Amino acid sequence: MDVEKVVVIGLLGSSHRDLLDGVATASLPALKQVLQEGARLKVKGYLPSCPWSGWTTVATGVNPGRHNIFSESRHDGYDILPADATIRKGRPIWNCLQERGKKVFLMNAPATYPPEAVNGILVGLPLDNPGSPAVGDFTFPAELSPRLLGKGYTLYGSIPPMASQEEWLELNASNFEIRGETALALWKELQPDLTLALSWDIITGLGPWPLPR
Repeated sequence: MDVEKVVVIGLLGSSHRDLLDGVATASLPALKQVLQEGARLKVKGYLPSCPWSGWTTVATGVNPGRHNIFSESRHDGYDILPADATIRKGRPIWNCLQERGKKVFLMNAPATYPPEAVNGILVGLPLDNPGSPAVGDFTFPAELSPRLLGKGYTLYGSIPPMASQEEWLELNASNFEIRGETALALWKELQPDLTLALSWDIITGLGPWPLPR
């Protein structure tokens, strides 16, 4: 079978059980269609489990010892710095594809900030960590950054403290919708050969409150 376009979507913080229950009860019809017409598989992870490291393994095909991303942060002496693209090793799949003339669309993949030049569009994932550089352009091409911000796009970690969990969830849901609309608009605009788009909203949406029992 000839594959013309590949779309990889990651929902961080969601469990397979809950997603499959939603498919079975018809509450997630879009996901049901994706599973029926696309493909899914179980991926063997590494311990300690960390999506920042795991998704970098997916992108590069090598383990954390070789791509050098073990968690969201790294230590430089007494300083805690973000584990960003400047320390990532290994060759991500988008580099291989663009050498063959393929277009790529990357959105919120770990260790993609500062953004690198790609044959397509990259929306990086800055970390709001102590020691992070001032967030300037977080996209490639650079002129896309002010365009997204002008349409209400927000960066992860930018949700202010809220008085209640309800307020937090409401704002996070709004951000999730904006990011989804942004991803779809950019995908239609570019028509890439590979799309890798991750959503961290389920994790950040929990906020500082405990999980409901």
